[in-house]
Amino acid sequence: MMLGRAHDVLRALIAYALVQDEAGMDRVVARYGQAMGQTEHAAAFSTVANRSVPPGDSRLSALVGQIANVQRTDALMAGFGRYDEAGPES
Repeated sequence: MMLGRAHDVLRALIAYALVQDEAGMDRVVARYGQAMGQTEHAAAFSTVANRSVPPGDSRLSALVGQIANVQRTDALMAGFGRYDEAGPES
């Protein structure tokens, strides 16, 4: 699973956990659980999926913030890659 997609899946699972939507969480786990187990987010996904963090726990919000920071860094680095591909300005 690509990193951006893994972020989206984890964010969806956290969103369902924050609003205490058990059915939504179950759907995400059923559809993406195996693939998420192979990503760098496996531990976070498993923790949320197993309901180890109670709904409303501030750690869920902290996870969302961490994911947002990683995505901003990824976007920044992708921008550098596009610059390198274009070569130096003449």
